[in-house]
Amino acid sequence: MRSVPGQVRSGLGWHWDSRGFITVDGDGAVLSGLAVRGAIEVSASDVTIRACDIQNTGTGWGVGLRSGRNVTVEDSNIYSPATSGPDRLMVSILDFGGDVGLRVLRNDIWHVANGGHVEAGVFSGNYIHDMIEYGGDHVDGMGTWGGNTNPLTIEHNTIFDNVDGGVNAVYLNAEYGPQRNRTVHDNLLAGGGFTIYGGVRNGGSATSNIKITGNRISNLYYPKGGFYGPAAYFDSGAPGNVWSGNIWDATGKAISTP
Repeated sequence: MRSVPGQVRSGLGWHWDSRGFITVDGDGAVLSGLAVRGAIEVSASDVTIRACDIQNTGTGWGVGLRSGRNVTVEDSNIYSPATSGPDRLMVSILDFGGDVGLRVLRNDIWHVANGGHVEAGVFSGNYIHDMIEYGGDHVDGMGTWGGNTNPLTIEHNTIFDNVDGGVNAVYLNAEYGPQRNRTVHDNLLAGGGFTIYGGVRNGGSATSNIKITGNRISNLYYPKGGFYGPAAYFDSGAPGNVWSGNIWDATGKAISTP
């Protein structure tokens, strides 16, 4: 694995910026086998980040998706070396614009306050664990802030919100607009206040096409999965919304619609 910026500072479609991060500005760029000490900022399409070791600290992120389409982040480590305090990493992957075609696949993510903020695409097979809260951080395993109604699939992940006072393992939040066209399927989840937050916002726009199916919720941290319970803020009567096949991991018993 080649270190950036120590051993290599540029490649086809990308270069090291002296401010302390990689800029990816060439369509079709492939970053593979790099040990990056700083963020990766993507402003291009058809970019692949594969088998990289991405280490960053503080209030920034590991991968920032500024613009572009069809970006893939796969089989990489994204983390902070800090085990506590302000040098935790705020968020592993931050999607600024709802990247159409985004795929976040099979990454190992730890020592972060937020495992990922993604608005569209596929978030699959990731392992989010050993999260850190500092100074009142809003800790969630994988979050989406609403307003972008392109489809988002969250599937086959293991997400453990181990922080006492953490918010959710999966957080469908309507802060910036309605939550619609979300699929949360076949994940192993634990922790948070409520383990799953289902997209409803008091006084906000109605949800639709939110399918939460086949997930396993663990009692690893709390008897109820989350401190308060396994899920909340899900509208079972909204068009296209489905709650089905969600079970307790320890017993296989069904979890009723919240």
